[in-house]
Amino acid sequence: MRTKTLLLAAVLGAASVASSMAQVYSVNAVGYVNVTIAGSGTLGLVANPLQASNNTIASVLAGVPIGTQFYKYDPSVGLISAILDEFDGWVTGTTPSGTLSFNPGEGAFIRNNAAAALTITFVGDVLQGSQTVNLPVGLSLVGSKIPQSGGITSTLGFPTSIGTQVYLYHATPSSGYDSFIFDEFDGWVKTGVAGTTEPQLTVAQGFWVRNNGTAALPWTRTFSVNTP
Repeated sequence: MRTKTLLLAAVLGAASVASSMAQVYSVNAVGYVNVTIAGSGTLGLVANPLQASNNTIASVLAGVPIGTQFYKYDPSVGLISAILDEFDGWVTGTTPSGTLSFNPGEGAFIRNNAAAALTITFVGDVLQGSQTVNLPVGLSLVGSKIPQSGGITSTLGFPTSIGTQVYLYHATPSSGYDSFIFDEFDGWVKTGVAGTTEPQLTVAQGFWVRNNGTAALPWTRTFSVNTP
C-alpha cells in the first residue's frame, strides 16, 4: 500500500469587529490524500485522514470499482463488512450499508478485488485543535486523525501506557503483522527485535491497538497547520 499526500490549500477568511480594531481569522486547511492498494484481492489497512462533509463509505469511497470490500471493527459487535454491488450499491448481505461511517480516527480494511491497483482519494479538511481517538479496553481498529507520518508517539502523540500493543499490517512481501508493545523499561519494543523500536506510521495508515489496561485510553493531540 502506497500513500501520497497532497496538502494543503489553506483558506483564510477574516471578519472585522465593528466595536474594536481587532480582527478574527478563521483558518481551514483542505487537501487530499491518495492511498494505493494493489489489485487481485489485496487488502489494505487504511484510515480516513481528513474530515469530509459526509463521512459515509458511499461518499468517502466514491468511485471505487464494483466488488470492492470494506471491513471495520466495532468492539461492541465485532467485524462489520460491506461490498459494493453492481445493482444495489454498498450492501451487507442484502442490507444497504452505504451509510456506514468511515470517520477520521477509524481504521478499516479495504480489499481491492479488481485486477488493477486501486487509488483511493480522501478529500476534506485537516482537523485542528484538540483531537481525540478513544481506545477502549481490548482491541480497536484506529488511525490518526491528523494526516501526518512519523513515530507513533514522538510525532503523533500516541499514549504510552504500559502493556499497550500495536499491530501494523503489511501486504508485501507477504501478508502479516508487525507487533509492538510498550514496555515499562524499554519503551516501544518490536516483537523479535532487540532494543527499542517505535512504530512508524504513514499518512492514512490504519492499525490495531490492544489496550491491556482496565480503562479506556484517550489518544489526544492538539494540532495546528501553523505549528505542527
